[in-house]
Amino acid sequence: MTELKNRVVTDYWTLVLPSGWREGDREGKPGVTFESGDATKKVIINTLSCDLGAQQDPAVALTEFEASVRHANEKILGKTYSIIFAQRSTSGRYLASTIVGFDGQSHMGICARKYAGPDLSLIVQVHDYDSTSQGEFESLWRAVLDEFTPVEETA
Repeated sequence: MTELKNRVVTDYWTLVLPSGWREGDREGKPGVTFESGDATKKVIINTLSCDLGAQQDPAVALTEFEASVRHANEKILGKTYSIIFAQRSTSGRYLASTIVGFDGQSHMGICARKYAGPDLSLIVQVHDYDSTSQGEFESLWRAVLDEFTPVEETA
């Protein structure tokens, strides 16, 4: 089980991180990154808002996200990875999609969840670059996603 201690709060989301994690460098990329002390695990969060007055269809946004994640998993994890979890759900005003890939040969796992609302999307990724097992990775991504809370209404 992953121990959680560090709380991060923004205007759009709240997250409790595993103890010992710190903010990482996004190297000029959008979003925010947190990483484990040994840098083998990361959480990446992106907040995407629609243009002022614009709206998106959350179901369409999730379909596009799912295709993109499957393509990225194959590119990053390689052809030996498998999807170990895929699910759509609702979370307050958001539709959500979670896709998890794991490669037992490289000991790498990537979890991606998108929350899509009419005017805002949040993407949370959990990366593990050196997992001892699929079960260990599952414990990590479930603990992180269980502690990620989108803010229901923004100013």
